Amino acid sequence: MPVTKLAHFFSRRTGPILLLSALTAFSTPSSFAEDGASETEANSNKECPACECQACEEQIAESAIKTPKEFTGSLQLGASISSGDTEEFTENGAFNFKYMRNKMSYTGLLSALYNYSRTDDDHNERYQAQGQAQYAFTKKNYLFVNTNLITDSSDEYDYIWESQTGYGRRLFNSEKFHMTLDAQAGPGYRIAPTSDEEVKDQQVTLNGSVIYNWQITEATSFNETISTSYAESDTITTAKTALTTTVYKSLGLQFSSSLTHHTNAAGSSHNTNTYNTINLIYGF
Repeated sequence: MPVTKLAHFFSRRTGPILLLSALTAFSTPSSFAEDGASETEANSNKECPACECQACEEQIAESAIKTPKEFTGSLQLGASISSGDTEEFTENGAFNFKYMRNKMSYTGLLSALYNYSRTDDDHNERYQAQGQAQYAFTKKNYLFVNTNLITDSSDEYDYIWESQTGYGRRLFNSEKFHMTLDAQAGPGYRIAPTSDEEVKDQQVTLNGSVIYNWQITEATSFNETISTSYAESDTITTAKTALTTTVYKSLGLQFSSSLTHHTNAAGSSHNTNTYNTINLIYGF
């Protein structure tokens, strides 16, 4: 029975944006006959995909599962409504994708959150666009470029735009437990204008992040991303946690929690903000 050989491909989906980047390589599938199979059986198996026997169908299905897709993505949507002493309406949505080709990979994220409180007659809007491009020059090492744009009406920044570049490495990879741990670091540049002229709105940054992925079961995965962007006036640290489970075929549910901490938030903004969501996901 022919078996498809695949080279292990590097890294998966973050936390928490605009667009680009990259690594991952896989080799061209090849076939071989099992030990003990006769030449006639091997030749017969080469034609097997054209027939309709159960063995062929199982093999084709298994091959489709193991072969990595070049392009994957998901759409997310969630909403909550509360009434009584507190009347609030919250809705959020997100789109993320990953494209892998040879040693390059590109990931992107677009997200939006809107909250309206009838009790306080106030609303909050948060939008994010992020992208990263990676190039794997070895199996465990890669270079990356990252861009991130955030607008949040709850803080006093007009917007926060950061661009980073640097070196990443896979520190841990367990095929037995389906876990990976990546770390990356490098310099960057931040633009964060405010109405306060005394606050620096353009600064060089030093950045570091850790990305942990765990495929708990075929249907359930856990992801954690912690990143820090150091600058003279304000160091920003973010932590994003997501637990995703498949409900039916391409439909799933995701619980996610995001925390952002500023060492010196602009104006009267809170130093720490958190966002918790439960979304319906359609993956493709």
